[in-house]
Amino acid sequence: KRVFFYPVLRYGGGIFIIYNALQSHPLTLVARKPSATVKQSLETLIQFLTDQQQPFQVDILTMSQHQINEVQPVDFETVEQGLVICLGGDGSLLKLVDHAAKYQLPVLGINMGKLGFLADLSIQTPEKLLAILA
Repeated sequence: KRVFFYPVLRYGGGIFIIYNALQSHPLTLVARKPSATVKQSLETLIQFLTDQQQPFQVDILTMSQHQINEVQPVDFETVEQGLVICLGGDGSLLKLVDHAAKYQLPVLGINMGKLGFLADLSIQTPEKLLAILA
């Protein structure tokens, strides 16, 4: 299997992904790491996206793991289009690679650990997410 990397421009510590063709599809949030910090960050991200009126859906395993309700559920294994946002660390991101590669899904990692080589966007700077989605 091949993993597809999408054009990325690093500028000022942020990541800006070329996301023009994917804007008509909802974002898919995945956060399967069992952690209170991840749950809190997921809730923060959900509120941020809701405030920005950005369509999104949440992986059903994520919803179950973190007891998240009142959002649009989706089985991640059925997602074939759109941007996937993974909260966790590099390990969490790598668990999604097979499915993402199968459908050439771009995956944006939000680092919840100490050091993120693959997931280097921080939940502390949600305005950078706006730049990605613009």
